Amino acid sequence: MIKSSNVSTFTVSEPNLIPLLDFMLILVIMFVMLAGPIQQAIKLPIPEVKQGSGSTLDKKKMLISLAGKNSIYIGSQHFTSIDEVEQYLKAHIQTEITVAVDKTLEIDLLIKLFAMAKSLGINTANIQIENEIHEQK
Repeated sequence: MIKSSNVSTFTVSEPNLIPLLDFMLILVIMFVMLAGPIQQAIKLPIPEVKQGSGSTLDKKKMLISLAGKNSIYIGSQHFTSIDEVEQYLKAHIQTEITVAVDKTLEIDLLIKLFAMAKSLGINTANIQIENEIHEQK
């Protein structure tokens, strides 16, 4: 038998995480203990909601359907350009629109519609997916 005396041992030094964990545990305990007194010290007024204010916002929603580049529908009205839609939205002030888009439509029309809506002061614009469009019909 041949014995090799040149066997080297390889040791992996691992970082000692116990001091870090101890420190983090102390921080968590401090935050938990101070959360109650801080919440009582800082009294933030909660706004009151008047009854019926939600119903006025719901009336200001509008569905815009983009079927093609020259085929835009708002309700049953048909528009052939984004300028016509802009004139209609200026006359009928809205706070929220939902845009139903055909998946084959080019993205530039959708971006123009969102930019126009932002310039008119419309706060919220949602995109309706294809399955939801078919369910409503």
